[in-house]
Amino acid sequence: MLKRHFVVPLYFVFAALLAAPSAVASGTGGASGKHCVTALESGETTCYASFAEAVSHLSGGKVQDISSPRELTDTVVDRINAEAASVTVGVLYDDRDFRGDTQIFSGPGACVTSRGVDYQANIPLRFNDRTTSFQGFSKCLVEIYEHTNWTGTWEGPYRSKASVDFFINNKASSVKFW
Repeated sequence: MLKRHFVVPLYFVFAALLAAPSAVASGTGGASGKHCVTALESGETTCYASFAEAVSHLSGGKVQDISSPRELTDTVVDRINAEAASVTVGVLYDDRDFRGDTQIFSGPGACVTSRGVDYQANIPLRFNDRTTSFQGFSKCLVEIYEHTNWTGTWEGPYRSKASVDFFINNKASSVKFW
């Protein structure tokens, strides 16, 4: 007897995955927000429609005057960290020169560079394969990896990179903070 095998076209599988409920917590911008914050201790990600909302979240509502990712400097991050229970350790950007949508990571404390890797995470699905530039803050260096669980091609660790190399551009799926 001849058995038939049905193959589900891959686009149907992806459509079903996209329609599935998201595990991302939502701020005012929801899971589709352009600027997301991931707490490295809990793994919880909250997304916001504006960068100003993400900064406000990070600072417990105390820093309200930063509206663009390009305004993020060590001095600004020090202000945010002074008001927060956690610290900003790094930011991934989906455009060159620290522009565009952001994926922000926060941890319980600054990196201790002599200790090796302080934090590591798989990049949340909404930002997977989108990193074009990055910055480390709170004494952290950033290292991005092509695949999840820190495998494949990598770049770093660097304090910042205004334009990642072509072999990893828009391909990063995991990150370490040193």
